[in-house]
Amino acid sequence: LEQRPDQGFAGWNRCLDGQWGEGLRTVLGALGADAGRVAALDRGAAGVTVLDGGGRIQERWLLDPAGGGGGMVVDLDLAGQTLVLADRGRARLQLRDLKGQLLDEWSSHDSPTAVAWGPEGDVYALGIGGWGLRYAADGTLKAFWSLPEDGSVPQDLAVGDDGRVYVPFLRHST
Repeated sequence: LEQRPDQGFAGWNRCLDGQWGEGLRTVLGALGADAGRVAALDRGAAGVTVLDGGGRIQERWLLDPAGGGGGMVVDLDLAGQTLVLADRGRARLQLRDLKGQLLDEWSSHDSPTAVAWGPEGDVYALGIGGWGLRYAADGTLKAFWSLPEDGSVPQDLAVGDDGRVYVPFLRHST
């Protein structure tokens, strides 16, 4: 993982391999950053590492320390002291604090593949079935919309400071 302040040398870099112990391989799958912190989703070990602005590990935790499994977290985003995680395997969205404590969790109306915080504190999710979803932070569905164009596969989503939602597509040619 590397922090780059500009086009020059890296501000810092941090190798996260081996942080979970023997037999758990690190495979970074998603990042979220806010207020000088970065949260890294480790899909290999099914854990999250939170680093400060200097690249020092502040927190790290496994998604299911009891080893129960059943989920497949594929994305995360960070806003202030709260992470939102997209669990595609269980079709759920989770809110967690920086230490990994579960704050809230709810079923998504379309199994989430990507997630982002909006500027108003709402959670935006991209569903595997081609739906955009907007939830209040308490899990209340506020809006939903189908994503356009048959044959196009949405890949990710981001929400701008103005509240506009951006979705890149992969288009299959026939």
